[in-house]
Amino acid sequence: MKKLILTVIVTVLALSAMLCMAQAEGDISVYYNAAEVNFDVKPQIINGRTMVPIRAIFEKMGAYVAWDQATSTATCTKGDIVVKMTVNSNIMYVNDSPVTMDVSPVVIDGRTLAPARYVAEAFGATVQWSQKNNAVVICSENVYAYADYPDIPDLGKCYNAYLYHEDEKDGLKTYAYLYNDFDNEDYYSDIYDNTMAVLGAYDEVSLGEKDGIVYIQYTKPWETEPRYYVAVSYADDGSMIMIVLIPTGEVFENTVTLYAPDGRTIDVYESDVESYLAVGWYRTFAETQQTLYAPDGSVITVYKSEVAAYKNVGWYETASEAEKANKKNTTVTENNNTYNPGADGNVYRTPSGKRYHFDPNCGGKNSYKTTLAAAKRAGLTPCSKCAD
Repeated sequence: MKKLILTVIVTVLALSAMLCMAQAEGDISVYYNAAEVNFDVKPQIINGRTMVPIRAIFEKMGAYVAWDQATSTATCTKGDIVVKMTVNSNIMYVNDSPVTMDVSPVVIDGRTLAPARYVAEAFGATVQWSQKNNAVVICSENVYAYADYPDIPDLGKCYNAYLYHEDEKDGLKTYAYLYNDFDNEDYYSDIYDNTMAVLGAYDEVSLGEKDGIVYIQYTKPWETEPRYYVAVSYADDGSMIMIVLIPTGEVFENTVTLYAPDGRTIDVYESDVESYLAVGWYRTFAETQQTLYAPDGSVITVYKSEVAAYKNVGWYETASEAEKANKKNTTVTENNNTYNPGADGNVYRTPSGKRYHFDPNCGGKNSYKTTLAAAKRAGLTPCSKCAD
């Protein structure tokens, strides 16, 4: 994620009878439920508080805003909650109950700005500040995102789990949690599911299990690279260990092509390679293939996912196994000088077929030579033409 270079500009503003200090540390972004909010007047930091245009943010949160020009008061209504704010007054009313704010609303370029935290919390939302992104991150009730990654669910807050490790290095942000409140798992799972639904549009793909750890990746449907990963295992005391891994993109990484045993390929960052290798991907194309041997001396290379099917029809994983099978079948041809299809001990078949053929032309272009004994061991019978 691109780091912002912050430039501090100190400006003196005349606001009514008081003098306030406004600090603009670059452009301030505001996110509500992962979506960036657009303003016609930029948010500003005044007296250490982030001030946002209240109409834009309240309407983004689904509230109706009415402005009383005579009293310079904004009345914002959402459901059964009514919030009133007055310019130059640090008292906000929520359903007629007074709340003291540490900064009063002000008018800048024709828009009323108020402290973002009070604006959001008035309707039950949570507010975080992302120093990393110079951004205010607001989430509605029962929705939890990371401040620095506003569209990624915060597993720790969703599950009320203990954060025991956090770091960021080599282009990867890591959060590690311990969770043991299994009696309330359904409650926390509902919060997580709701958070995913609000922030989400994520495709969840299990990468499999290795050494007792289950790996899951989360990708936006319109993107090719995963946004984050979750690794789940269990501690000795039965607590669940949940590790969130977020590629930050702050360290340039080369991509590496990996190969699957069924012929698929995928390009991943170097830091992700080990995770993919752990669930059955390979670094080279050659690793996905295996050489098999037939009793007649034939050799074939197939994908590892196909090995079982070929072994079922008489191929062997080693040349010595094929040679032994060939020796067992030599008695079929001894002292047989009359014409007899298949008397040489060889027949023809395809990997998926249930019949064998004495003539390769009968077997077709995909047929290959195998021993009659091997075909019979596989439970095969001659095709109707060859049986006549």
